[in-house]
Amino acid sequence: TIKHATELDPSLAPAWQYRGELEMDRSDDVAAIDSLSRALALQQTAPALAKREECYRRAGLQTQADEDHRALRELTVRGAK
Repeated sequence: TIKHATELDPSLAPAWQYRGELEMDRSDDVAAIDSLSRALALQQTAPALAKREECYRRAGLQTQADEDHRALRELTVRGAK
């Protein structure tokens, strides 16, 4: 399972992101935020930021969601240069 994969090698950012997405699908936003945060600590990607922003919004954490939205915009602008 993906949980087992992240336990075996906690340095795999894509595994943490996928785990977070599966947790989102189960409406477990708290767990998803944790997994996506772990993914982002290892490798900042636009999809992970967007997913975590969505989780924060669903959890009513607007300040954190706004911070992720700004970070996503900055990452996108840097990527376009």
